[in-house]
Amino acid sequence: MSCSTVKLFVRVFLLFCLIIVTSQWMIVSLRGLNFSVKCEVASVEYRVIDLYTKKEPYSGIGPNMPSDAFAPQEEVVFYANVTYRGDPVPEKPVAFVATGPSNPFENPAQTVFTDMNGIANWSFRLPWPSDDHPREAIFGLWNAVASVDIAGVQVNDTLCFLVGWIIELIKVETVDLNNLSRTSFVRDEHMCFRLTAKNIAMTDKNATLTIDVYDNLSLHLGQVVLVDEQMMPGVTVLFVKDLLIPNSASSGQGVVYANAYTALPALGGVPWCPQVSTTFSIVKIVAHDVAVISVAPSVTEAFAN
Repeated sequence: MSCSTVKLFVRVFLLFCLIIVTSQWMIVSLRGLNFSVKCEVASVEYRVIDLYTKKEPYSGIGPNMPSDAFAPQEEVVFYANVTYRGDPVPEKPVAFVATGPSNPFENPAQTVFTDMNGIANWSFRLPWPSDDHPREAIFGLWNAVASVDIAGVQVNDTLCFLVGWIIELIKVETVDLNNLSRTSFVRDEHMCFRLTAKNIAMTDKNATLTIDVYDNLSLHLGQVVLVDEQMMPGVTVLFVKDLLIPNSASSGQGVVYANAYTALPALGGVPWCPQVSTTFSIVKIVAHDVAVISVAPSVTEAFAN
């Protein structure tokens, strides 16, 4: 074997060894990097903050879960549970902020420290509709955020909730005994009503519903009451019967008012929402004495077919 051949063989062998050593080093390095990434992800997952309210059973417990609805001027109470590896993290400052439907520059916010159980608590009262706080800035979807720093890593949780009339009357209509729309009635006739209501809560609510009828002279003709009517979440349409229009009612345009209360006002109930109304007419029966005197054809000749 020549000297040049030996040198070439040595070079190839050294290159082969270098490739093997380099590949093993890369594998070990990648494994270490992968382990480091997994540790970092697990470390972040161990850091948890859970934002919720006291609206049981739909309080918003869990990551980014919604809470049940609130009424205007109701107090909103937030809780933030801060944990690391399932253990409470005490004495940590938690930032809270709540944003209304259209008030991006006036967001209620506050910083509160967690207690020994790792829970921070903050509350504020929703405004009432006014010139300073129009309804569109209050009624609708609110969003809340709680954030905290745990060992150099920021974590947060979000929560949304509706604000509005928990029970809201949409409209009241006058109908006949067959639930067909009708706006004119005569004395000594029964009139019925179709009442549309909405419950924005996530649970059933009870409401006492009243319908009051007045004639053209504002004389009270009667009242229909539904006590503790169960209102499911969403829109409900009720067929309410019935009220007899007395013979003493004055003819002309009358008014129907519908209200929803927590209980009858005489028992201390308060309104769920503003009342709704509609108008109807009380008319007289006009008798027409009609008789057929004679019948004459319009032509004097008739043709086949």
